[in-house]
Amino acid sequence: MFGEELFIDAIKQTFDQEDLAIIKLTELNYQFMKEYLSLDFAEFMRKYSFRQELDFNSNYFHTPNSFRTENLAIHNQELYKKGYFIIGSGLNGDPIVFNKHTSRIGYIFHDLLWESNSLPISEVHIDMGMDLGTFFYLSATAADFSIDAYTAKTFSHYNEATDF
Repeated sequence: MFGEELFIDAIKQTFDQEDLAIIKLTELNYQFMKEYLSLDFAEFMRKYSFRQELDFNSNYFHTPNSFRTENLAIHNQELYKKGYFIIGSGLNGDPIVFNKHTSRIGYIFHDLLWESNSLPISEVHIDMGMDLGTFFYLSATAADFSIDAYTAKTFSHYNEATDF
């Protein structure tokens, strides 16, 4: 469902396992994810609750213990209310989001979102068309993979043509 095998491969290819520390996902964060998304998502994040943010070649996977605070921040509430759950960020700060309706990963143009409250989310969201594991695996392994919403526009067209 979340591409766990590819997520594990991305971690193995990018990080020294001794440097990665799993910490307990707080009950508050666990319940937040379980209620807002699903039990499966909360359990997945419980398994991969790292102490530090993970940098997959300029695509950052935030610590699951920071998800609640990040998603409930005033400037991110519109995303959260519409079903886009922030799990990381690209090189320039564009949020990487998990779409709760499709279980796919995408980017949000942060400058457009935060500068204009009148734009619909569909105009600031780029759907990458892939699950979490595939997204971070390609971040770790594909030299031309997107690093923000601007480069995602180009990559998503490439993605459609190659069936990633």
